[in-house]
Amino acid sequence: MLVFQYGSNMSSVRLNSDVRLQGEAVPLGLATTEDRFDLDFTYHSPQNGCAAADLICDGSRRITGVLYEIPEERVLRERSGGRRTLDDVEGEGVAYVRTAIRVTYSKSERTPIEAVTYVVKTPRSGLRTCAAYVHHIFVGLREHRVPEVYVTYVKDRIARNNPELASVIRDW
Repeated sequence: MLVFQYGSNMSSVRLNSDVRLQGEAVPLGLATTEDRFDLDFTYHSPQNGCAAADLICDGSRRITGVLYEIPEERVLRERSGGRRTLDDVEGEGVAYVRTAIRVTYSKSERTPIEAVTYVVKTPRSGLRTCAAYVHHIFVGLREHRVPEVYVTYVKDRIARNNPELASVIRDW
């Protein structure tokens, strides 16, 4: 399956860790949403101890992320055979909802393709993200050489969410 990741799972190291997908997510490259969203932090993640990333519809820009190819049995909980899936990682159905999204993949001659992503099921305002969580986002941004203009956008969104992080992320 093609999966678009825009938050901490842009980091291949994080997504492919032993506690997540154990090396079965193959990064294909950068992709950009066809529709406009805003990146926000609207779900309190117990695992991260702070707010995790979300895509907010009808936003200001196309969101850049990483397109992965992941075996279906490592995405869909009902096909897992007892192994941890991306549905499990994302808390599909409880925290996030798996949804179809159209993206432009940088290596596909700019033709939009369909992938799946995860958006927060019940977004909440007023939540704050934390440095440890957003560090994974920046690892992914740098690993996949995301253009600096988009990195600046992400820094702005993080600083708006948690002004205390502005100085921490300045040089990331």
